Amino acid sequence: MNETITKKDLKEAFESFSQQLDKRFDTIDQKFELIDHRFDGIDNRLDGIDNRLDGIDGQFAGIDSRFNGIDNRFNGIDNRFDGMDSRFDRIEEQIEDLALMTKVQFDEVDRKIDILSLRTRGLRLWS
Repeated sequence: MNETITKKDLKEAFESFSQQLDKRFDTIDQKFELIDHRFDGIDNRLDGIDNRLDGIDGQFAGIDSRFNGIDNRFNGIDNRFDGMDSRFDRIEEQIEDLALMTKVQFDEVDRKIDILSLRTRGLRLWS
């Protein structure tokens, strides 16, 4: 078994190897293109998801804005109630002062009637 390898054999082997290598590279290129296409599909889906999330974020921003408006309204209502409480406290104080002054005046009138009754010995001359 003494075979001699000629240049022609080497050339044929090299061409066969090159063709097989080219086929494998073509197959690898096709697989990379398929993978690239799949990644493009995934990117498109992710872009769609991002767009949906942006829309949801916009809706949440609107909801936040509405809640802030409602919160501001409640703060305004609380301030009004605080003002009304303060006014009611002042009115109550004024009523208490008026009641006290009226009691003092009635007590004074009562005292004067008692004095007058003593002077007239219980007779009511003014009726």
